[in-house]
Amino acid sequence: PKPEEIRIFLSKKNVSDFMWEIGKIIYGFIRPIIPPNFQFTTDNFIAIKEGFAPTASEKNQIEFLVELYSRLSQIEDKIDKELIKKEEFQLYIQRFLDAIKHEQYEGKKIAFKNILINIATGKTKNNFEIEYLISNLMNFSDLHFMILSYFNRPEQTLIDCKIDMQSLKHSSGGENDILKKVFKDIDSELINVASKELYEKKFISVQIPFGGGLHSANDYERLTQDYLTSLGKKLINFCLDEN
Repeated sequence: PKPEEIRIFLSKKNVSDFMWEIGKIIYGFIRPIIPPNFQFTTDNFIAIKEGFAPTASEKNQIEFLVELYSRLSQIEDKIDKELIKKEEFQLYIQRFLDAIKHEQYEGKKIAFKNILINIATGKTKNNFEIEYLISNLMNFSDLHFMILSYFNRPEQTLIDCKIDMQSLKHSSGGENDILKKVFKDIDSELINVASKELYEKKFISVQIPFGGGLHSANDYERLTQDYLTSLGKKLINFCLDEN
């Protein structure tokens, strides 16, 4: 975060009373991982960012919390203000903080933040559903999440990997070679096992490598079909910030 963003984060005159209270809640999570001589003030928080050298895990946590607060402040009018003050929301934050300590996959870190946004705005209200989706996501490896992300936007993923889309429309049987480019440097057996696990849990409707059916389909059709199940789509939507 830029110094000015941090000033907004900890300066009551620049934010509403509600966001000031949320700022104190967020700061409460940061407080245990910074030196004891630092207090809840703008100048000292800037000093933390500019002069205090946290560990990699602490840096992940601090950045996650500041980005969460920044996003909440942008959509304050959409927040369920009673819900966000409840202990259960703070427990969700703590749960993700514990998981994010050593998280390196950027997509999953963004998903954790977006889930908190969606809970805060009441997009997903059923606690049983929230718990089920969070539990699955927490148990998924980065590879599971990468596979889900590919199936969510298959064509764009292929384009990002610089795959020639026109040539795919005139070829067949080469999808496994294409997937090696999508999941670069990842052992194909691991991809097969992870996709099987997602398939068995009903998040996707196909396993990698693709097998059976679609014999007449070209590589483009096989690689860009909608393979997310309704459950898979629900999980993906839970991880997206649509505000």
